[in-house]
Parts: sequence; C-alpha cells; structure tokens
Amino acid sequence: MDELLKFVARVLDGEKMAVLCRDFGISRKTGYKILNGAIILPGVTIGDDAVVGAGSVVTRDVPQGRRSWEVRLG
Repeated sequence: MDELLKFVARVLDGEKMAVLCRDFGISRKTGYKILNGAIILPGVTIGDDAVVGAGSVVTRDVPQGRRSWEVRLG
C-alpha cells in the first residue's frame, strides 16, 4: 500500500502535486484533470487533456484525450 499515491484533486494542486508526482515517478502532461479520491500508481503517465474520474485506480498510462472513469486494473 505504501507504493500507492492518493490524490485529492481539490487539495493537491500546483507545486504540491508537482512534488508528489516527481517523488512517485508520475508524469503529467497539460490540461489533465484528476478528480477526488483517484489513486495513481507510480510510473503512470497522465496524457494531455486526459481525465481520471473520482475514485478511479489507475495502473497504466492514460493516453491523450482519454477518460478513465472505470477502475483500471493491471
């Protein structure tokens, strides 16, 4: 469980999110949205204009313009 990075999008933004993403090896592009309670595993890339839905578990990259509303398992 220590390897999971939990985002609460309304709290973590700007510099705080940048630091956490860097520490956990998560890449973010531009225009993305990460909604409340999403869990993103280390090493995942969130593409340009991608949306990660509330409560999603993201185990692999979310491509550009893609919406990840479902729970995605490895």
